[in-house]
Amino acid sequence: MARHLSTKQLTSWLNGAVDHEEHTEHLDSCSKCAARIEELHDNNVEPLTAEFAPALLQILQPPADLHERISKRIALRLQAQSDRDLFTSMLGVPVETLKVMTESDISNVNLTDN
Repeated sequence: MARHLSTKQLTSWLNGAVDHEEHTEHLDSCSKCAARIEELHDNNVEPLTAEFAPALLQILQPPADLHERISKRIALRLQAQSDRDLFTSMLGVPVETLKVMTESDISNVNLTDN
């Protein structure tokens, strides 16, 4: 990175909003930007996540009935799978019946008699 990071970029990096490897590498090699990070930190620029954590947790909290809805969907999917399995096995009944009928007819035929 040829240029220094802006105050906005440094603040975002300090807050953990960005974690670009190139920013970290630049901060490791640039004493001016590293000093600016220290200055921002010393001026009580605290991470945004600490300030907004309660609001974020409230917004991102899963619905109260999530477990019940997931359980119902799993039960419906298992039932549908069971129904499909039964249906496909029923489709095989005529085929198996035909096999049994034709095998018994063929086995009764004596090919040596003329």
